[in-house]
This record gives sequence, C-alpha cells and structure tokens, in this order.
Amino acid sequence: MRLPNLAAVTASLAGLLLVAGTYGDLAQDKKILSTAKLPTDSAGLLRYLQQQAAKKKLNDLSALQAAVRVLAAEDVENATPTFIELLAATNDAGLREELHAALSVVAFKDEKPHPALQQGLTHASESVRSACASLLGERLPIKQLGPVKKLYQDKSPRVRLDAGRTLLRRGQADAVFVLIDLFDGPGEVASEALDALTSYIGRQAPDVELGDNANARKRCQQVWRDWWTDLDDEKLLDRFRESILTDHRRKQILALINELGSDDFFAREKATSELMEIGAAAVPLLMQATNHADPEIVFRCNKCLEKMEKSGLKNPAESSRLVALRQPEGAVEVLLAYLPFVQDETSREEVQDALNMLAAADEEKFLDPLHAALKDELDVRRFAAAIALAYSPKWRSSPELRTFFRDKDPRVRLRVASALVQNRQRDAIPVLIDMIGILPETDTWSAEQLLMQLAGDDAPEPPGSSDRKARQRYRDAWTAWWKRNDEKVNLARINAANRLLGYTLVVLANNRLVQEIDRNGKTLWQLPVNYPLDAEVLPGGRILVAEYATSMVTERDRKNKILWQHRISYPISCQRLPNGNTFIASRMQLTEVTRAGKTVFDIQRRNRDIMGAVKLRDGTILCVNRQRQLITYNQAGKILKTIALPGQVYSYIHFDRLANGNTVVPLPSNSKVVEIDSNGKTVWECRIQNPTSAKRLPNGRTLIAQLSGKVVEVDRNGKVVWEQQIPGSVYRASRR
Repeated sequence: MRLPNLAAVTASLAGLLLVAGTYGDLAQDKKILSTAKLPTDSAGLLRYLQQQAAKKKLNDLSALQAAVRVLAAEDVENATPTFIELLAATNDAGLREELHAALSVVAFKDEKPHPALQQGLTHASESVRSACASLLGERLPIKQLGPVKKLYQDKSPRVRLDAGRTLLRRGQADAVFVLIDLFDGPGEVASEALDALTSYIGRQAPDVELGDNANARKRCQQVWRDWWTDLDDEKLLDRFRESILTDHRRKQILALINELGSDDFFAREKATSELMEIGAAAVPLLMQATNHADPEIVFRCNKCLEKMEKSGLKNPAESSRLVALRQPEGAVEVLLAYLPFVQDETSREEVQDALNMLAAADEEKFLDPLHAALKDELDVRRFAAAIALAYSPKWRSSPELRTFFRDKDPRVRLRVASALVQNRQRDAIPVLIDMIGILPETDTWSAEQLLMQLAGDDAPEPPGSSDRKARQRYRDAWTAWWKRNDEKVNLARINAANRLLGYTLVVLANNRLVQEIDRNGKTLWQLPVNYPLDAEVLPGGRILVAEYATSMVTERDRKNKILWQHRISYPISCQRLPNGNTFIASRMQLTEVTRAGKTVFDIQRRNRDIMGAVKLRDGTILCVNRQRQLITYNQAGKILKTIALPGQVYSYIHFDRLANGNTVVPLPSNSKVVEIDSNGKTVWECRIQNPTSAKRLPNGRTLIAQLSGKVVEVDRNGKVVWEQQIPGSVYRASRR
C-alpha cells in the first residue's frame, strides 16, 4: 500500500472545509434566497442570520446554507461572530459544514484570525470549540498553537479528537498520545482517533485492531504507546542513510539493473539475486527502472520490489512523516542528502512535505541547514530548500526566496511561487500568472487552481485551446484581473490542504479493480473489488465503492478491510454526503442511508431503468434513465422537472451538474459527451468513443472515461490534451 502524501492526509480535515472557489455558485444561491423571500444583500442576510441564531430554533436549512455561502462568497468579515453562534444553535451536519467552510474564509484576513475564533476555544458549545480548534490549529503558526493545545484536556472527547488530529497533521508529536488516549472513548470517537493515526503514519503504524470491548481497547492503546515510545530516531534516519549512494555504488546498481535485460537467463538471475542482497539502497533506482523501455527489466524490477516489500523492506520515503513528527536532530540534513536518490515523484513529494513541516516549526536547527542548502551545488536540494522555507514564518517574506522568481527554469519559478502563494504571500501571485503564458497547462494546472480559488466568480474564462497564443491571452486576462483585485483579494481563500493533487481515480468493473494513478499513469494504489461501478476517495484515505455484483456499497481502508457496508440490489453509484450519510443509486431505486443504516428516503423506479444519479447540494436528486430523460426529484420522490437527452443511454454512466445549472452527460451509444442547459439544449459536445463518465474540471477541461480502457482530458474544442490507456473497461474517472 502506498502512503498517501501529506496534502492528501491533510484533506481529511479538509473534508469539512470547502475550496473557496466552490462559492462560485453565487447566482444559484441568491435564487434560493429569493424563492424563500429572503434578502440577497449582505447586510440584510447578516441581520436574518443573527435573528435565526438568537431564536436557536432553525428552519428552512437550505435557505440558511445558501445565506451562509453568499456571505462567504462576498467575504463579509463581520459575519464571523454570527456564524459561530449559528454553529452553537444547530444540530444539522450540513449547515455545520457550510458554516465551517465559510469561517475558513471570512474569519481570516490573510494571516490574521478574527478574535471571535480565539474566543470560540472556550465557548460553551462543543461544536464551536471543535470548529475553532480545527480552524486555528490548521492556520496559526506553530509557535502560537498553545491555546489550541489546551483543548487536549477538554471535557468533550469530540473536541479532544478534533484538536488532536488537526495538530497531528501540523507535525505536533504531543497529539499522538492525545489520540491514543481516546481509544477507550466513545465508539465513533475511538475509531476516528485510530484512523487519524493510521492514515497519517501509514503502514509504519502498529497492525492492531481497536476491538469492541474494554480489554481489547486497552491492549490496542498499550501497543501504540509502546510502539511510539520505543521508536529509535537514529534508526529512523538510518533508513534514509542506507539509500544515500556513492557514485561508485550507484553505477554498480545501474549496471545490475541493466543486466536484468541480458539475453543470458543465468546473468539475469544473478543480477536479480545481487540486487536483492543490496536491499534498501537499490529501491529508488529499481523504482525508476519500472519505467524502462525493456519489458524484461520492468518485470524483474517489479519482482525485486515485491519481494523486498514482502520481506519487510520499505521505501525509506515512507518514514518521512515519522521524521517530521519526531523531529530528530539532523533530520533536515539527512532528508536533503537523500533527495538526489529519490527517483519517483510520489516519494519526492513525501520528503518535500516532511521538509516543509520541519521548516514550519521555525526552529534554527531546521532553518539553518535549509538556508545553507539554498547555495547547494545540486539543484534538487536548492529547490527543495526554497520550497520548504516558504513554510517558515521567519523566512516566507525573505528576499532570498524571491531570487527564485528569476530562476532560469520556469518550473522552479512556478514551484517556489506556488509554495509562497499557499503561504499567503501576495507578491508571488504575478509569478504564477506569468507562468500561464510560458508553460503548458500540464505544468500550470495546480497554479491555476490556486488562482481560481482566489478569483471565484471573477475568474477569467479558460481558453478554448491549448496553443501558445491562447495561453498568453489567458495569462493577460489573469494579469488584468490581478490589477483590478490586488488590494482587495483575501488570501485566506487559499486553502493548500484542498489543492488538487492531480491523482485520477479509475473504476475498472471487468478487471474488478479500483485504482488511483498519477498524471504519468503510474498506479499509486489499487484495491481488488468484485465488479465495482463507482468509487470515491473519502477523507482519511478511505474508499467508498458501489459493488454491483455483490449488491453492496462498502467503505474500505487501503488494506481493503471493510469498515462499513450497506446492502442494496445492484448499486451503480455512491456518494458520501456532507452530513455523513451515503446517497446510493441502483437500477431501481435512489436512496440515502445514515451511518447506522437507517433510510432517510427511498425513491423507487419499478421498471429498473436508472442509468446514473447524483444528489445535489440543495437536496434535489438528478437521475438519468434508459428513456433518454434527465429527471429532477425532491427527497419526497416528487418529479420536479424532466428534460429529454440528445442521445441514448444504454449503459451505466456518471454525469456532472455544473454551477451554472448545465449538465455534462456522456452518451455512450452516440459516442459523444454533451453539455446541455436547463432546457435540454446542447451548448457543447465532444465526439469520443463509448464514454461512461464525464467530469468538468476547474480549469475548464473535461475528464472522460471510456469503455475502451482509456481516460482522457479534453479542452473546450474537444482536443485531447491528456490521456492514459488503462487495461479494462473504465466506468468512472474522477480527479482530486
């Protein structure tokens, strides 16, 4: 099992926090407010919410959520105290999520939190203390976390959990025992505490079950305490030192890898045996060689890596988080020395994230070697040090880091500027914008994500093509936007935890696999599942899967252990909702169930004609059927609207409702993907063979899965700008 990178782990907190850019549905929210006969201006909405909070009896939750989103979209800073009182007044999980997401924007002006957040740490309401602990724990500098750490002793297990897991992700080692102590708490809290630790630490963690009785839980606690206490920091660093190669050793390993492709069978066997004897030091080069042109070399490298893994030999990069958490002396020096020997991008990200976390601690023992590395003769170390120092409050405004804005390599300028923007450095934004006109979209898509988070509804329209002139016009549009908004953009809208990672989830029904690939098509992880038709990566690295053949929807961990399940005949799609419930579509029903398995609603279609469905944020359900119809239901099962599709749907599909009310629908029988408006009129289409899912990405492109075993990304002209061939029939592709 691959360890997900720290940004992905941080997203388990960000499961509560929405990307600021999702407030781009402003017109739709104001329409909801108008229908409810509520004001749509900021002042009127704030008065309305204040009245609701004072009554402490909330009704019309959809209108309340819309009001919260509008105030967040318009950055109404003085809404913070009202949002906090609403948090205290409501028990509705959906409204709490909207309030939490809104506070992540309006309660911060660049680096500074609203005083009401600090006051919220001692609020009488458990939900307020939890929310403030999460928000401040995620955003305050490390040395200002003392008030949040006081909640380690809070009377509420839920508050202790939220404070502990938030600060664990910030690299605070004292959070480990806080979470371990919760193993004997209430059942849900105990399992979430264990999940927080195992998700962060990965397969380095003790393999012990929580159990369902007091003795089992105490044993689990003791195993974890002993494991953490007995960890040897020097041995931890030795895992990296063993892979730091001399030039002679490196050449020797490369020669052995080359020998794996020899025409002589015995020479191949001998080279395999010698590589196995070398062990950890050979891992990075073996991983690099899995992309070799010679299939025999690829096969034998993979076999070596599999055998090493089974024998307990792990990729040193998987220990990066433990190094960041335990912060041993010499950690930065060892990680920097190891970097040139990391050959795969995933491992490099793990090491970089560990360096970032060590820099964020703002201690001289970490900052001094990073500063020295800015002049290292190896580019890989210089760039890694610059990126890490962007996470240091002492260093992020340093002129030395700005010298990288003029680096000869535009990709370096992009990466350093991105790190500074994620740490809310305003002067780095023009550098990101410049890169749009210089580098191809495949390099700048993550930077464009950051810009779109800042711009919201005001973001320039993505270009219709990927040619250089179109990209330069797009760059010019962003430059004009920045000139208009430089002084007023709130950098709190940047939520680094929620940036797209560029990982694509694919569901392969006939291959009985769910897997995730990076932008180069490399498999990051995969789970064998019996004929899956849909899947979703959940916070904490869990996976929700609709298993058609077994008539179940399951939630699994990366070891493929089933953590939750719900039986339903022939499920075709599944969706975890903000309130923790699960929406499921099968051939004949649309249903929502709670964690305990209680049915919230159940809409039946007796003729078994459902081809795809999704539940929207406002509570309505969209369903595509075999009769070429897109039907809108309310939760009571009443049909609100039916429109005709411009083609046939004879296989299960996954479609996308856009913020503007349009819908992107794959039509496999007609070999095209269409975007239709609210009346069914086609406003865009792309000719493509056997599409089964279509998802509009924030950059304006569309991600499409094909039954032929391919995932493609197309621009507005229908031109394929990214593709991966995947053996098997792909029923779903999504990007995170």
